[in-house]
Amino acid sequence: MITNSEINNKEKQLTELMVKIVKQPLAPVINDLERLKNDILSVGDALEEANEKLDLVSADKDELLKQLTKKISRLEERVLNDIAKNSAEIISDNKDRVEQQLLVFNKSIDGAVSEIICSSDTVKGMLVSFSNKIDERHKELLDRNSCLNSKVDKLVHGQEDTNNKIAKIIEEQEKATLELTSKNDEIKGLIFKVNKKINLFSLVLLVPALIATSYYCFQTLSY
Repeated sequence: MITNSEINNKEKQLTELMVKIVKQPLAPVINDLERLKNDILSVGDALEEANEKLDLVSADKDELLKQLTKKISRLEERVLNDIAKNSAEIISDNKDRVEQQLLVFNKSIDGAVSEIICSSDTVKGMLVSFSNKIDERHKELLDRNSCLNSKVDKLVHGQEDTNNKIAKIIEEQEKATLELTSKNDEIKGLIFKVNKKINLFSLVLLVPALIATSYYCFQTLSY
């Protein structure tokens, strides 16, 4: 007599085979899997029917068991053959489909890669051009800065020369002023001396004149 554990094992084995196929993402096999599922269910029904018959007819257990075993073997063989056949067809069909999809995908990837490479080259060219412009601008600024520093140095040196010249002129002016002041003092001294001499000479001339005038007046009054 076939036990429930044996039936469950058979169903489990068939289910595992089905799961291996169902797990593959192959849309065209749905109908075939449904048919195989029905076959498996029919095997389960046959097993249940056999168990019922075995329970009712104990005398024919061995014969029924042999027939049932043969039937199950044939069903399993047919199911496995169908699975193998359908799997081979499905794999072949999907292999071609996958290869075509991969070909299309590879073409798309090649096109995308080409566009990326082209865009990358364009961007690299732009970056190189931008970098060159920056270098030129930097060099120009350095040249201008160098020229400006040179001009500033010249202005500083020129200012120093100018300041030195101005200081020299001021020093000469101060020296000339001192000399002029000294000469002015000398001239004032000379003028004072001359005035003093003139006053003394005038006094010397004035005294005889006064004496003569007085004498003349006295003589006049005497007559």
